Amino acid sequence: MQGNDRDGSNRDHCSQLMHFTSSSSKVLKRDNDPYTEASKMESRWPNLPDELLEQISKRIGLKEFFTIGAACTNFFRFYKHQKKLFMESQPPFVILKTPHAKKSCSFFCLSARQTFRVVLPYFWGKVYVGFSGGYMIMTRGSRLWLINPFTREQLHIPESPFLHYCISEHDQVIHASIMGSEDFVIVSISSLTSSLDVYHSRNSSRANFAFNGDPWKVMDIAVFKGRIYAITDKAEIGVLSLTSAKLTLLELKSSPSSDLDSVKLVGSDDHLLVVSFIPLKNLEVYKIDFSGMEWVKLDTLGDQALFLGKYRKGSALRNPSRWGYNSNCVYYIGYTPPVCYIYSMENRLVSSILVAAGDPAASKLCCIDWYHPHQFSSPNYVQDE
Repeated sequence: MQGNDRDGSNRDHCSQLMHFTSSSSKVLKRDNDPYTEASKMESRWPNLPDELLEQISKRIGLKEFFTIGAACTNFFRFYKHQKKLFMESQPPFVILKTPHAKKSCSFFCLSARQTFRVVLPYFWGKVYVGFSGGYMIMTRGSRLWLINPFTREQLHIPESPFLHYCISEHDQVIHASIMGSEDFVIVSISSLTSSLDVYHSRNSSRANFAFNGDPWKVMDIAVFKGRIYAITDKAEIGVLSLTSAKLTLLELKSSPSSDLDSVKLVGSDDHLLVVSFIPLKNLEVYKIDFSGMEWVKLDTLGDQALFLGKYRKGSALRNPSRWGYNSNCVYYIGYTPPVCYIYSMENRLVSSILVAAGDPAASKLCCIDWYHPHQFSSPNYVQDE
C-alpha cells in the first residue's frame, strides 16, 4: 500500500510540474496569499528527489525543459546537470515560420506529430540563413544575429562580418567554435559569386576567398573532425585554411566521372559524406575514405538517415529509430507547402507527412530548416591553424 501511495504521489507531482512548465510564469500566487494551492505545490518542489525529476524530464518536451530551471534552486541544479543528456535524447525537428513572422517560429516533431511555438527576440525584419553549431543564424542588411532558440544565448555582430557583400537568404552560412578558446568563426558561401568569406571573432578579422581564376565554384561547406571542408561544382574536395585564406584541394581517387547535381557536403559521426539529390531524379551518396584518399559510393546508409532541405545544409543521424524515424532513407523538406517527403535509397517516394497538421496557421507555414537538439551539446569545433 505504501508503494502505491508513493507512486500516486509521484504521478501527482509529475502532473503538477507539467502544468507549471506549460504555463511557465502564469503559475502565480493569488493576492500574495502564501496558502494558495500554487504556493503549497511550490513549497514541496525543493525536496523532490532526482529520481522523480528524471521521471518528470521524460514526460515533458523540449520547450518545457528549458523552463524547468525557473521553478526553484533544486530544479535549476537538476536542469544544469541533465541539460546535455536531455538534448542528446531529443529527435530532429522541422523549423517553420510564416513569410511575415514578427516574433516567433514553430518547431514540429515528425515522430510525435507535435508543434510548439517559440518567441524569439530580434526576429522581425530578419532573414533566416541557416542553423549551425546550435544557433539559428539571421541577417538584416550587413548585420548578423545568432541565437539559440531555447537557451536564448546570442551572438551579435554589429558590423558586416564580410568584406564584399551582404548575406542573402540563399547563401550558405556556418558557425564553428575554435578549439581551446572562446573564439569562433563564421563562414559563408555567396550564392551569387560562390566565393568564400570567413569572419574570425578574434580581432574581428575578415578574409575573402575569391576563386576568380579557378574553373569551378564552391557549392557547399561542412565541419568534420576539426576542419572545414568545401566541395566544388566539379566534385573536388578541399580543406579551408583559416589563416592563409587558401582552399587546398585534395587528391582523391575514384571521383565521380560527371558533375554532381544539387550537391551537399554532410559531416556524419564517422564519415564525410557527399550527397547529390534531386527528388525522384537523382540520388547519389559517397563517403570520403581518408585512409585510402578515395571516393566510395554507398548503396546503403546502414543505420543512418539523411535529413535534407531544398535551400539548407544536410545532416546525417545514426540510429534514428530511437525517435521513430526510419533508417536508410532520406527525409526531405522543401519550402512550401509544409510537407516532409521520405525517399528510399532508390529515390522512390516512400511516404509524406503533412508538417504542422492541425495548426490553424499550417497553410501559411514554410519549412525553413531542420533543428537538431544534439548539436546543442556537440557544437562545431575547428582547429585554428
